[in-house]
Amino acid sequence: MTLFTPQQQSVRITAFYAISLREFSMAPHHHEACEIMLVTKGHCQVLVGETEVELHPNEFVFLDQNIRHQLTIKESEPCNLLNLEFLPTPNLASDSLSIRRATEVSASFQQLCRRPEKYPLVAKDSRSLSSSLKALIHLLTTYPPQAGWDEETAYIGELLFNRMLLELCHCLNSDEKPQGSQHLNAALKYIREHLTENLRVQQIAEAIGINKSYLHLLFSKQLNITVNDYINRERIKLSCYLLTTSDLPLVEIALQCGFNSRQHFAGTFRKFFDMTPRDYRKLHQGDKTMANSGGQYRLEQDWHWIRMGNG
Repeated sequence: MTLFTPQQQSVRITAFYAISLREFSMAPHHHEACEIMLVTKGHCQVLVGETEVELHPNEFVFLDQNIRHQLTIKESEPCNLLNLEFLPTPNLASDSLSIRRATEVSASFQQLCRRPEKYPLVAKDSRSLSSSLKALIHLLTTYPPQAGWDEETAYIGELLFNRMLLELCHCLNSDEKPQGSQHLNAALKYIREHLTENLRVQQIAEAIGINKSYLHLLFSKQLNITVNDYINRERIKLSCYLLTTSDLPLVEIALQCGFNSRQHFAGTFRKFFDMTPRDYRKLHQGDKTMANSGGQYRLEQDWHWIRMGNG
């Protein structure tokens, strides 16, 4: 089985944790469950098959069923991680969560079902995967599944999982979406790598070897957005992540996101969200306060807790 098929009707959560690790290494292994591993702070290495990848803040790896993998965190490079494992099932059972409605209405889910290569190794949280994953893990930690859920809690869990699933699909599709142009791909790559700098359209065009007018045309025709609006959108995405996962001052977030002043940052932010960055941070205050579990909750015969290194 695999997650991204129209036949999947439900999932069963089998493990989860939110943890801060100073050092950690596990033996290579695989399991029946799908797995999401998302970094909120620091970085780690994940060996997937024979390929080693490095995850940085706001990046995640999605593993389909039975993919061999290994997590390593070096002693001098601590890492904060969110992790969720779940088993796709074709039929709804008493201990599973329905995803039927999400799979029926989600264009992103259906797009992944149709794509020959469904599982990008690493992707970036391009919208709200981290906050939806945190909300779900917070519920699982506050109301442990082993204690049994009443009907209302089970319904909340189902809603939170479906929200997380749709965000996951959005991220995977966004990260792999073909842009139809080698020059456009090069421009998007250049913008990602220089997002915190004082980017100008002429500078981007020269870097990828085309003229400014053609670059404007590529963005307009293929992305239906201007170059500057795209740059601002990506900067605001990064700022939202920092606002909800860090305690950095607003002026520091502005500079880290490529804005030349706090005022410029606030004005641009308001155009996207009709609120100030400070108000957005207050609204999502709980997103950055996730208790360190110190270990993993795992379902085998019954739910139990496993210590993972030094929390």
